[in-house]
Formats: sequence, structure tokens, C-alpha cells
Amino acid sequence: MRHQSEKFFRFHHISFIASLVFGILAITQSHAFLYLLAFYALAFSFAFEGLAYHIRGEKTYFLQQILRAFFILVLATFFFF
Repeated sequence: MRHQSEKFFRFHHISFIASLVFGILAITQSHAFLYLLAFYALAFSFAFEGLAYHIRGEKTYFLQQILRAFFILVLATFFFF
């Protein structure tokens, strides 16, 4: 039987791969909106990883990843707009 947190780790990997794809496309296509999508996907990746740690009961890693996600979302939005 799988642990409940594996679902969030799977979402973490999917979001991280999406971040890589958006980042590579942004570099090659030079679209600013793709940079924003890449940073948002990276922030969601950190958030999903934090949620997986929360389910496992590791509160320090949870807070660390959630704060990373929050700061990336705020800074990416601030610099884009």
C-alpha cells in the first residue's frame, strides 16, 4: 500500500518538469509570460513537496518549502508586473 504523501511527491515531480519545460521554452522563445509560468510551476512544485512533508509529519521541511513557494510567487509576480 502506498503512503498518502506519494501523491503530492508525484505532483511535485510533474510541476518541476513543467517548470523545466516552460523555462527552456522561455529561453528559446524569449517570451516573458513563459518565464512567469516557469516560476509559478516551480513554486507549485515546492508547495506540493511541502504538503507531502506535512503529511509525513516533518513540520520544519513543510515550513521551509511553503515559505520558498510563497516567496517565489510573490517575487515573480512583483517583477513581472
